[in-house]
Amino acid sequence: QMETEEELAEDVVRDRAGILECYESVFEHHAFTGRSGGMYGYEGIGCTYWHMVAKLLLAVGENVERAIDEEAPEHVGDRLVEGYHRVRNGLGFRMHASRFGALPIDAYSHSPADGGARQPGMTGQVKEELLTRRLELGVRFQDGCLAFQPPLLLEEEWLTTPTQWRIPTREQQTITLPVDSLAFQCCGVPVIYQRGRGAAEIEIEFASKDTQVLAGDRLDASSTRKLCGRTGEIRLIRVRLAKD
Repeated sequence: QMETEEELAEDVVRDRAGILECYESVFEHHAFTGRSGGMYGYEGIGCTYWHMVAKLLLAVGENVERAIDEEAPEHVGDRLVEGYHRVRNGLGFRMHASRFGALPIDAYSHSPADGGARQPGMTGQVKEELLTRRLELGVRFQDGCLAFQPPLLLEEEWLTTPTQWRIPTREQQTITLPVDSLAFQCCGVPVIYQRGRGAAEIEIEFASKDTQVLAGDRLDASSTRKLCGRTGEIRLIRVRLAKD
């Protein structure tokens, strides 16, 4: 596919043979016969693929963060973000069933016609997906403090109409989410992202009904400890992000 892209075609032609030789010398792909030296009903193929792509996804995402931290040129960050979503599109849930060849969320390597599902295939992918979703949401630590920096979120994730968010807690908490927002939970605490004008800031609502406003996109050390310690002192976090 890369060779069909005008800006990459020449590089592909030049480096294809060398990359294939390097890959073969490292992985001995020609000798691959399955995880255990032999296969049972194609055991392992789907699991290996999902796990491999999920690991690549995480690696690309970590390089997006690195580009931000090292203040890389804008075009470098943009290409990394584009690459991240190209990898993400290779995972089943973003595919139509006709392209995927099965139910896109089938948690198995294969489901043969003559029997039920065999070989749980997503077990190797799950832990990377837990990491990559938090990465997409921009939840990360910086100098011991929790920061909210989401460069990987797609436009389609932001709400276009006000929405009621019902959180299945003991109190059945309901929060109204405005347009141009999205929400998730972090350590059991609702976090609301809102895009808007002006500088980034964080508003913390405490169980005591007090509030605290912090400039920027990072919690302070005290709030980070309370959140990660699940002390129950923090009720809600609102993060205002500058809209591009």
